[in-house]
Formats: sequence, structure tokens, C-alpha cells
Amino acid sequence: MNRGFLKQLAYLFAINLACSALLMTWQAQAQERRAPAAPAGSSTGLVSYQGRLTDGSGRPLSGQYNLVFRLYDTPTGGTPLWEETWSGASAVSVSDGLFSLLLGSHNPTLPAAVAGHDTLYLGITVDTDAELSPRTQLGSAPIALYALQADVADGAVTTAKLADGAVTAAKLHPALQTTILRGFTPAVYSDRVSPEVSEG
Repeated sequence: MNRGFLKQLAYLFAINLACSALLMTWQAQAQERRAPAAPAGSSTGLVSYQGRLTDGSGRPLSGQYNLVFRLYDTPTGGTPLWEETWSGASAVSVSDGLFSLLLGSHNPTLPAAVAGHDTLYLGITVDTDAELSPRTQLGSAPIALYALQADVADGAVTTAKLADGAVTAAKLHPALQTTILRGFTPAVYSDRVSPEVSEG
């Protein structure tokens, strides 16, 4: 009888193991369906730009040219949000009018400079000439379109991922701390402490 019980126990264990494996596979597949695939590579704060440079008659130019790129939030006038100079050893190589470069290679403040600006215009200055006109309105890049679809950044720490009581006043930045009185703890929202309190 003992032998039969062990056999049944081993059988139940095998079934439990198989069901667990199926459940984990199903959960992994469900997670993959919910989250879109991440784009290949990662955004590094650089913007790929390709241009065509011609003379006043429309003939394509070739050679090394000093270029200055500026981003504005207006199609004319205004103050540049960001500027980058390609000159000297980093002058832009133009072949049959065509050139390609990565904006942000020489001035890495590009992401911070344009944050919060929905519409951007690129102004380009060649050597000592006046800025080319009109400015070019920039569109979305594939990585930005992907970001627009994301509800929450993958890997982000959300409220659902935190255990109750995991965030205490002692763990907050000093500017966010409040006095805890008689067992009450502040309700914490992303970057500030709510004036409301919850009993803890």
C-alpha cells in the first residue's frame, strides 16, 4: 500500500509540474502579446539627418563644408533651442550634393533641449552664409512613434509592482519628506508627497 501511495504521489507531482510549466508558458505568451516588441537598437539621443546641398543654381555641391544646425520651435525667427557646429576636422563631407550625419554627435544636450516641444524646425547655416530658408519641420522618428504607443515604459516601477508600505518617508528624497505623526504615512505620487494621508 505504501508503494501505491508513493506511485500516486509521483504521478500527481508530475501532473503538477506539467501544469505549472504550461501555466508559465501561457503567462509568458500573454505578456508578449500585451507588450509590443522593442525596436532594434536603442535611442542614444542622436538624430539621423540626410541632406542635399546645392549651389544657388541648383547644382549639387561636393567637398568639405562647415555646417551649423539649429533647432527651433518656430518656423521663422525665435531663439534656437539647440545648436551644433560641424566645422574644421568635423566638417561635413558632401558628395554630389548628398550628406548624412548624426545630430547630437557634437552637442549631446539635444534630448534635454527639445524635451516638451512638440513641433521642431531645423535651421542650417553653410559656412558664413545666412541660415537657409525655409527651415525644415522635423517629423517623428520610428523610435518616437514606438514611444507614443507605450502606456508605461517596460521595466518601469509602477504602483502595482510595489508592496504596500515599501515606500516610506525615510526612503524619499529629503525635499519630499513630511513628518509622520501617530502611525500616519503620506500617500506618495510619482514625484511629490500628497497632502492627503493614509492610515498605515
